[in-house]
Amino acid sequence: MHTFGEILTKHMHRIGMGNDFLGKKIGVNGEAVRKWKNELAKPNNREKVIKAANALRLTELETNEFLEKSGFHQEYPLAEVIFKEFIEHIFIELEDIQPCSVMLLLTQANWGEPPCRDAILLQAKKKYLPENVLHIQPPYILDTDSNAYFTDLGKQCGFLNVKDAIGFSTVLQEHLENTNRLFLLISRFEQGKSRKQLASIIRGLSDKYNNRLQVIICGNKYLEELKFKEGALSLLNIAKIKRWPELGIKEVQDLRDCRFKGMKLTDDLIEYFLNISGGHPQLLNECLKIYQNSPRLGLIEYSEMLTELDHVWQLFIPFKNSTEEKRIVKLLQQDDLGRTKPYILDDLLRELYWKNLLVNREKHLFWRCEAIKEVGLEIFGQTDSKF
Repeated sequence: MHTFGEILTKHMHRIGMGNDFLGKKIGVNGEAVRKWKNELAKPNNREKVIKAANALRLTELETNEFLEKSGFHQEYPLAEVIFKEFIEHIFIELEDIQPCSVMLLLTQANWGEPPCRDAILLQAKKKYLPENVLHIQPPYILDTDSNAYFTDLGKQCGFLNVKDAIGFSTVLQEHLENTNRLFLLISRFEQGKSRKQLASIIRGLSDKYNNRLQVIICGNKYLEELKFKEGALSLLNIAKIKRWPELGIKEVQDLRDCRFKGMKLTDDLIEYFLNISGGHPQLLNECLKIYQNSPRLGLIEYSEMLTELDHVWQLFIPFKNSTEEKRIVKLLQQDDLGRTKPYILDDLLRELYWKNLLVNREKHLFWRCEAIKEVGLEIFGQTDSKF
């Protein structure tokens, strides 16, 4: 069994990240990171552990282990359980996309980045066989030169002796020549200066081999902006957009079964939790934790407890004393924030949506829940305002 320090050291070494660099990314100094690595101390803030996991590009399963070893509860539900039917249907849709099987899977914050990546890979290996499933993540360091970029991608795929873009393209094509179907999952495509070369390689092979190459690109706001605002990458222009679904009763039941075993929940209680949390993954999980620890607690107290979560406050604080503060206050006193479009043109609404403060319901934007609105109003000194 590995310790937190051993796991941290391994993943930092894997991507060549130093103590000071990681510390700067997560808001601590390099000396704190050194102490974590040497088992002289452990993080006392769960959000910093999650930031470290994201900076180190850990998978959902790796992040869960990372959190557990640092003494905090896990972030992600079991990949094989939650949204199983949705993930299975993704592959049915992928096969029907013509002429090139390319999908952008977009998710708001707090589902993981990307969501249930391990579940997608698991399903892909069942469908295409493990040797025909590849997963690449562009190098974290943004100024990585082209040769290093594609050498890294080649290593991730298990391709030997890839030294540049041509070598990566050649080996990928050889792989396609020897199989009927090849599945490629790309995480954090928007990273790195060489994404245009990568996009050209994938688009060219997709054109040549038609549906034999099937691609899912996972991301969020930045991936969406590459498609709609820049529009310069033909690979993204032809891709079909798929958005991660909202939690429903079945998903909450699945979440309970894998994270809160033995908890008894009626459908009415689940609907109540979905309503007061707005289906926000972290807030919903908090409702289940409260219920597990205090099953006799009055339901009216749940919403107030949600307003005390650090996470929600952290999302609003950056807007305080900003040029957008007055407008946010005005928005907080509205219910329906307007019709949604394939792409939210308003910069502020788009930012709030991707922070998962807003939700798309029946093609209209709303605040996720009353608890989120209450936090915003309190932060901006509007606690006497009426919704």
